[in-house]
Amino acid sequence: MELRIEHTWDGLPVSRDPVTIALKSYDAGLLMQVSAPFFNDPPAPLGAPGKPFRELWDYEGKCNFRCKYLI
Repeated sequence: MELRIEHTWDGLPVSRDPVTIALKSYDAGLLMQVSAPFFNDPPAPLGAPGKPFRELWDYEGKCNFRCKYLI
């Protein structure tokens, strides 16, 4: 299954390449592949890796169901 995000939440077309999300069966689970443009490339957050830090929303990142983040 492949999903393309080509419109904003209010129905307007996006002004950049669309985001593509592909879902595929993989071994005994599910593989999710995301293709999307980078909107920003801020410097690495201050603080030790693996520790919480404030203002996570300033970074493009993902969180899984175990609250492990990939930034």
